[in-house]
This record gives sequence, C-alpha cells and structure tokens, in this order.
Amino acid sequence: MDIPHDIIGTLKTLSSVCTAHGMRYCLVGGLAVSIVAAPRATEDIDITLLINADELPRLREILNAAFDIIQFNEERLDLSGAFIQRVVIRGKNSSGFVILDVLLPVHPIYRQAVERAIPLSVDNVIIPVARPEDLILMKMLSKRPQDVADIETIRRECDGLDESYISSNKPD
Repeated sequence: MDIPHDIIGTLKTLSSVCTAHGMRYCLVGGLAVSIVAAPRATEDIDITLLINADELPRLREILNAAFDIIQFNEERLDLSGAFIQRVVIRGKNSSGFVILDVLLPVHPIYRQAVERAIPLSVDNVIIPVARPEDLILMKMLSKRPQDVADIETIRRECDGLDESYISSNKPD
C-alpha cells in the first residue's frame, strides 16, 4: 500500500487521541478503501465519529492538544447521510498539513459502520476501519463519481462480501 507518510502518521496520532478520549469512530473514505480493497489516491482522512454537533468544541480542544489546527471550519458541509466537520491539521513537529473530514452521522448507515468496524493494523497501529459492506452503503448514499468507482473497486477486490447485508441496508 503506497499512502503518503504524513497521512499515515496523522492517522496514527488521531487514532491514539480518539482512543485515549473514549471516542467511538472508524476510518471511512478513500483511505479506508485503500486499506480494505486497493490503493487509490487520496489527500485527506475521513472518519465517522459518534458525537453530536454540540460536542464539536470538545473535539476541537482534543485535536488542538495533539495537532496544530490550521483551520476548523465554522460551517459543516452536508453530505448525504452525514454532516462533515472539516479540519485542517498539522502535526506538532511537521511542516505539512492534512485535511481531516469528521463525519457526524445522520443516516443510520454511518453509525452502523462505527459499531461494525474491524480493527486493522496500519503501520503497526490498530485502527478501526469500516467494513467493505458499510463502505459500499455509505458510498451508495453519496453517489459521486469517485464513490461509484470505489464501490466497483471494493466489489472487485473484496471476496466474500455479505450481499444480504448490503441488500437489506441499501439506502433508498
């Protein structure tokens, strides 16, 4: 897997921070697809985090203790099934920055992804990653061209997909 080191280093720190603060989350998006299916270009980290919008100030404090926050968008982006809190962060001893998209679940698929996440080793750190079936369901909600391509990649690369789970949870 050929993923930029800054992203992996940031992901490892982020995982430690979330775990230390008892935050329930899982990795989703392009980086998750790269881990469970096949490597693909990505420039950000996407996590689904089980918090409410009123807990965002606490999230900001927690992130600020581990990273330099370059930008913490005041407006959340609306994605089908979730709100996105975009944060641009930099490691305390790093010159590069990473975009972190924190997905706050609206649709039950996002919550299920966290509850069903599988612990996978990423550069010797255990990270909860959304199962391939849950990635497919989230990407079905979005329907962007990259998401359609990701669905095809997951279906091609992941043996033994639980098609009955996908069918019974397929978004309208």
